[in-house]
Amino acid sequence: MARSVTVGEIAQRRVVTGGENETAEELAYKMREHGIGSVVIVDEEERPIGIVTERDLVIKVVSRGLRPDEVVAREIMSSPVITVNEDVDVNEAVEIMVDKGIRRLPIVDEEGRLVGIVTMQDILRVEPHILRTIEEEMERFKEELREAEEVEETVEGVCDLCETYSEELRFVDGMWVCPECYEEILGREIDESELEEE
Repeated sequence: MARSVTVGEIAQRRVVTGGENETAEELAYKMREHGIGSVVIVDEEERPIGIVTERDLVIKVVSRGLRPDEVVAREIMSSPVITVNEDVDVNEAVEIMVDKGIRRLPIVDEEGRLVGIVTMQDILRVEPHILRTIEEEMERFKEELREAEEVEETVEGVCDLCETYSEELRFVDGMWVCPECYEEILGREIDESELEEE
């Protein structure tokens, strides 16, 4: 029987961190300087309190036209950050990552201090067979998302497609869209299904 591998065995020990008052500009510089896609935000005792990714910088700063030197980490970080201990099995780590829709998992010691980070790429490098598990979990996640979409919940806000304000945004294909864009998406899906039937 093959020995299970823990996240502590494959973790990257040199983690690039930042403080909650660092600007988006400073965080972007760190990512570029180290060739990474995220910075773990820690408190004074090196305990993870959030994480800022490249996607956060694009969606929460650039796309909103904000100045990167005026936005600080605590305003854009994902928090609370999901962490695991070093002795967690990689299979369990994969389940957590897929379930939460994340690609990076900070690792902490018994006191909650940051000691490393593991990514999906790290896991696949040592456990390539897990890819099948990930695919199965992703299918389950997509099915749950489809079921959630069927609830037809509406909210008010700005449409992710046309960027106009609406009081009746619907969640479809991973986006909140206004009624006009919703009909356009729905029409496209019908057209594609008709083509498949021919």
